[in-house]
Amino acid sequence: MTNLAPKLVRSWLEAEIRPKDKAIVTSNAVKEFQGKLAELCGMHIFCGPMVIAPDSENALSPYYTNKQFKPRDWNAFTWWTQPDAKNVVSILDHSHEVLYYYPEHNLIDITIATCKEYDPLDAVKFMSEFWKPDENGVRYIFTSPDIPTSEWKVWSVE
Repeated sequence: MTNLAPKLVRSWLEAEIRPKDKAIVTSNAVKEFQGKLAELCGMHIFCGPMVIAPDSENALSPYYTNKQFKPRDWNAFTWWTQPDAKNVVSILDHSHEVLYYYPEHNLIDITIATCKEYDPLDAVKFMSEFWKPDENGVRYIFTSPDIPTSEWKVWSVE
């Protein structure tokens, strides 16, 4: 398969984690995680973290329209840009990190899309250290236009 933009760096990392302890998944922990992950990947947080979670007093502020709504899942989104970006248009680099937590399955799903090179194994190791997965470890897949086919792998708990 041909890389349609060989001079444009882009990659995607998808990871799934089941924390040993559900209680560690909180809005504050998600915000801390997203900040540290951006730093690890050498990215600048342009906007966020935006967290919608059941443990937030006003979870959807300022975006809510129904005060009766209380989310049961965690949703978090952070837009990234390269630290040396020249202007706001750099958000179109499409770099971001998304975290979704399914409490009924005790499953954290994380997606990273970047326009900058970083070590995906460092990111997976950090995810493991931060969220302390159960015996299944961190299940992940890394892909880019230069790695068009990839397989799911497991970062084992040490």
